[in-house]
Amino acid sequence: GGDILLSTTTDLKEWTPPQKVYTEQQDGPIPKVIANPPLELKDRWILPYWRQNPRGTGGAACQRQMHSKDHAGVLVSTDRGKTWAPRGHIVQPGAHDHAGQPGVDRLIEGALVPLGDPRAVSPPPLLQLFR
Repeated sequence: GGDILLSTTTDLKEWTPPQKVYTEQQDGPIPKVIANPPLELKDRWILPYWRQNPRGTGGAACQRQMHSKDHAGVLVSTDRGKTWAPRGHIVQPGAHDHAGQPGVDRLIEGALVPLGDPRAVSPPPLLQLFR
């Protein structure tokens, strides 16, 4: 986890330098993680992500104090990826993080599916599945 970055290409040979979309420091500090591609709808892209504090007890990175809670959500772009905004705050009821604080434990790797015809309503109702 860390920052969420993007890079573009027009020829699959040369890629632009990575640009930060959502940083570890935004709404945090807490690492942001993605595992699945964005859902492309008619007028927006929706990228599932989750925020996850470092796990474990070894190393300086795992020992630093995080002040944000784990949760899942989506990043939304309405301009074909030029800008992104976080939306949603999904937590698993009754779960606790590694420090015993209420939060998400294993609500990760979200995948999105539109419910119904994604062209009929914008945005359509969505289903998000987690591991």
